[in-house]
Amino acid sequence: MSGVQFLCIGPRSYLRNRSSDGLYRFYEHLFSNYRHQVLDTTYLQNQVIDAESIIRDTLDPKRPVIMFFYAGPWLGNADNRLVNHERYTKIYDLQDQKTAKQRDEILRPYDFTCCLFRYDGSEIDELRAALGGTNTRFEYFPHFINLDEFRDYGLAKRFGVLYYGNISDAYPFRKQLYKVIRANAEVLNAYIIEPRDGQVNGFRFERYARVLRRFISGRRFLVANRWLDVLETLLPRPGGGIRHRELARLINSAWLTTATTVGNHDRFVQKFAEIPLSSSCILGNYPTRHGDLFRGRIVELNTEMTDGEIVDVIRAALSDKQELTRKTQELRMEMASQFGYRNGVKRFGEIVESLFS
Repeated sequence: MSGVQFLCIGPRSYLRNRSSDGLYRFYEHLFSNYRHQVLDTTYLQNQVIDAESIIRDTLDPKRPVIMFFYAGPWLGNADNRLVNHERYTKIYDLQDQKTAKQRDEILRPYDFTCCLFRYDGSEIDELRAALGGTNTRFEYFPHFINLDEFRDYGLAKRFGVLYYGNISDAYPFRKQLYKVIRANAEVLNAYIIEPRDGQVNGFRFERYARVLRRFISGRRFLVANRWLDVLETLLPRPGGGIRHRELARLINSAWLTTATTVGNHDRFVQKFAEIPLSSSCILGNYPTRHGDLFRGRIVELNTEMTDGEIVDVIRAALSDKQELTRKTQELRMEMASQFGYRNGVKRFGEIVESLFS
């Protein structure tokens, strides 16, 4: 819709400093297309956020205004409260799909016009059912990828298998693959980006930094929070800190790259697009509701396989480079046509237009 403005509220700095900052980078690209104002709630605590006052002071109240709420900790998760928001159209970018929390603390109290959901699965079905009788619309809005970074660089295939990513308990199958590939690295010509997961001597800094921020929020502790920002940037991240273009080039150098769903959540996470876009074939499983997209286009593994069966499947796949190339290129073309930044901007514009029709 021409002329629409946005008041963007949420933990912007938190998203920027996360080990995976893809959402932050996409938001920056998306809202560069609109007049907008950002209220970063990362360091706010016990604050009353007056929507009408902010809009009056920073935007043109005579033109349409939409309040957009970033994914991540709700309003900073530090006892902040929103007032004078009732007359505005509100969009919530839902990431954490814990049904009771979202329903009782966020969606019902604030009466959202529209809820964007990134993961299409049973969790969103439960949340929609729990909100029966409300006027909130749900719109599918998946991850969108920077095609200038995740692309085919035309690099020589130096590795049979590339492994990267978190191996916490939330990823049991990925953890199994890590152990199998590590034990057979020479046979499979595997390259492993060790999953350091933000740990220094066993201390996971990112997790404890989030807890610490709850006690040092507000202007009085601004300097302390800035130092935490610096530390989170410098300390090891999942995948050894290799991200963006550097990661894409490594993926492009491998025939196969591992990707699995998140435990029982069955989510279409960013890796499922980044890998084929970088011209490598996915090795793993896929989110079931996207079977038409992935079926026959990846080297499929499942949780019932033994370690030996997994190695056999990988070796068989690597013996037929022509078939690997077919799978990779078919999926790469599909991903590029559906999940680039341009698709995300277009889809968002369509959703906004529909809210005023």
